[in-house]
Amino acid sequence: MYLSLHWPPWTSVPCSHPHAQRDLINTLARVGGEEEPSEVETTLQTQLQGPGGNTEKLELRLHNNKPVNGDVFVFFHEGAQGCLGVQGHSLSLSESCEDDAQKWKWVTRGRLFNLGSSLCLGLTTGNYSSREDASPLGVYPCDREPPLVRWTWYCAQVLENLNLYLPSPSHPVNPSANSSVKASDVKPPHEGLKWRLFGDDQDLCSRTYREIYTIQGNSRGLPCYLPFLYDGQWFHSCTSIGREDGHLWCATTYNYSKDERWGFCPVKSNDCETFWDTDPLTDSCYQFNFQATLSWSEARISCQQQGADLLSITKLHEQTYINGLLTGYSAALWIGLNDLDISGGWQWADSSPLKYLNWENDQPSHMEEENCAVIRTESSGRWQNRDCSVALPYVCKKRPNATLDPFTTDSWADDEKYECDVGWQAFQAGCYRLTSEKVDWDAAQKTCQKMEANLVSLHTLPELEFIINNIKRDVEELWIGLHDTAMQMDFQWTDHTPVIFTYWHPFEPNNFQNTPEDCVTIWGPVIPPFRIFSLPPFIVGC
Repeated sequence: MYLSLHWPPWTSVPCSHPHAQRDLINTLARVGGEEEPSEVETTLQTQLQGPGGNTEKLELRLHNNKPVNGDVFVFFHEGAQGCLGVQGHSLSLSESCEDDAQKWKWVTRGRLFNLGSSLCLGLTTGNYSSREDASPLGVYPCDREPPLVRWTWYCAQVLENLNLYLPSPSHPVNPSANSSVKASDVKPPHEGLKWRLFGDDQDLCSRTYREIYTIQGNSRGLPCYLPFLYDGQWFHSCTSIGREDGHLWCATTYNYSKDERWGFCPVKSNDCETFWDTDPLTDSCYQFNFQATLSWSEARISCQQQGADLLSITKLHEQTYINGLLTGYSAALWIGLNDLDISGGWQWADSSPLKYLNWENDQPSHMEEENCAVIRTESSGRWQNRDCSVALPYVCKKRPNATLDPFTTDSWADDEKYECDVGWQAFQAGCYRLTSEKVDWDAAQKTCQKMEANLVSLHTLPELEFIINNIKRDVEELWIGLHDTAMQMDFQWTDHTPVIFTYWHPFEPNNFQNTPEDCVTIWGPVIPPFRIFSLPPFIVGC
């Protein structure tokens, strides 16, 4: 899902923070009990651009997290009280709505496939007077090529042509159970009669096509071509026929016997047995698709179709494990790191916190179109940003047995207040204070420690909202406890609570001009985003 907020994001700066760059730094302290914050809030998500043509693009943007199955449907006309089907080689309206002859699904290239006849809906541009139903709208072999037949449809175009060439009757059709009415026998409809999905309240145009990206095989990750012809039979979905191991596969051209191009189909499962490498220490699973060449958004969809996402790396151990699996390969592979959200900074696609960094020197660059990241074997697994549309291999990651971090339990309920001393503000299980003193990060942390506190750590969006609305307000910038002074590029909180939430400023985090930026601030105006502020007084918080 896509989230847009106006709260100030974070930026990393040198801990000494030269005043020539910014006029004001504040520090914010928090003191609290051992209670943990409430469940993890999701960080910002990117909105995908779908691959392929317009139909696929629309569907992928709206439904990219839906399962691959469940795509068969039936056209039902309310006025005719009948369903659209195929009898012989002609379209028909039938009282029966349960047979394969009345079942349809979208397939490759925006075509409509009929399950019972294995034919596709088409509109001929040639001579159709010899057709039995004397209509240009009909069903044809799916491998017929233009210009003889028009295949590509938007849903609205299908409905328009159905109403034009296959009008519904002015009274319900009451044929015998096994009969149907041909298009040429049907009279014009009454006003207000319409098509809808049979047995489903969803919109008729909700069942559009979603590409199914293959893994392994010999097609470099190309999507399935549906329907495809194999051993004299048409297949409108993945099949295990022809394989002794039972794995689902598909062809990536319409005629497998001719081209022999294929790949395995994505399957969602709760294990990591086939096609995955498992880290025994963390139980995270990884899939390296070295043979594939997909764009960043296509690669992410491929991972999601397997119940996974593009790779996120949150710890040095994980980076080391990944580097070991990359040994012997020469490639740049897509990972989940991106800054596609124009209102935020770099983030992981799976919402993991961005606390560990492994950029190459002079990376990330600020090229406008380079909003997605790769991991490069040539630089010992370091990261580089690239144009998201470039076709590259990719790495998927899933955590089949993942449980919430014990720190993210529900103990920070709104009704649990912490008793705070005078001058501190309470929020859930913590106390917060903003202090007027202009100091660098180290001095700010020491001042907080003298009060038996630490620079503030943030773990949820509600906590950030409280800070922004009740404490930061018109203050331009203030220190928080996030830093990488203990280990470069591995950010930690000063109070040693786990980093489960990050909210970076656009273009952050980065080591600007290769200078060490080890300490983090909340920086920028509050709601509304375009409010103009005069310079605030020299107030430093702690």
